[in-house]
Amino acid sequence: EAGGPAASLTQRLMGLAATPASYAVGWQDPDGAQSVGQGTQEPSAMLVGVTVAAPVAILAGVTLPALSQAKGKAQEVQCMNNLKQIALGMHLYASDQDDTFPPDLKSLKEYLGGNPRVLVCPRDPAGAPASGEWSDFDFSKCSYEYLKPGLKLNEGSPATTPVARCKFHGTQAYADGHVQRP
Repeated sequence: EAGGPAASLTQRLMGLAATPASYAVGWQDPDGAQSVGQGTQEPSAMLVGVTVAAPVAILAGVTLPALSQAKGKAQEVQCMNNLKQIALGMHLYASDQDDTFPPDLKSLKEYLGGNPRVLVCPRDPAGAPASGEWSDFDFSKCSYEYLKPGLKLNEGSPATTPVARCKFHGTQAYADGHVQRP
């Protein structure tokens, strides 16, 4: 098909012939240049196409920024969920280790479940690890900074002590387990 399947679908939707064809005959006479033509396309079909295409283009222009904004918000929420899970893992570790937070994020492997993707922010351009296995995870690619290694739970004020921060959103997890945007 000429133009491919998209062109064929557009032609059918607009009521156009599947294979456009036309001919024209022209001549010169004393009144000037004359021509007569015939074709399989209806001239009004082009007007219909324009009246359909313009609103669709406007609608796309209005909705694409909203979709982009929604994607950004979803990534931020996922990042907050990751930090909440990291904070919970720290508390579980501390309850097993004399109320002391882990020395590094690597020590949280068994407390974060079977997937290291929780250590990668969705906004991170490096992306999540392909395999989803701890053995393949490079901790230098972690999207979150560990701020208080070895912190004791009874030191300071847990509600105001940040323990982890996203490098991309700036969102922080606190020693008491809550997560807060900047």
